[in-house]
Amino acid sequence: MSDQPDPWRLDKAAEAAARRLAETLARRLALGRARCFRAVFTLGGATPRDREVVLAELRDFCAADETVFRADAMQMARMAGRREVFLRLSKYLSLTDDQVRRLVPMEVDDGL
Repeated sequence: MSDQPDPWRLDKAAEAAARRLAETLARRLALGRARCFRAVFTLGGATPRDREVVLAELRDFCAADETVFRADAMQMARMAGRREVFLRLSKYLSLTDDQVRRLVPMEVDDGL
């Protein structure tokens, strides 16, 4: 073994700094997402970008563009319920399938 330090290994101070930075970025992302949700679901103030962020988040959370099949029946039922909610919102917002697909790049096209 070499006595040379691993150039990719961070010292404790650098690890702590990296962890704090990651936590700060995660908090900012969550706060930005929360701001978008509040703007969309309160009267006035929502920008088109706010609406896009909210719909993209809901689409991901609700599995709108993926199969809801899960090995566990309860998990599959939960995912089916989430997907149903997103499809209902899409219907009321009159989003076309193409508009929904463009919210976030699709990984798999399951023909929906």
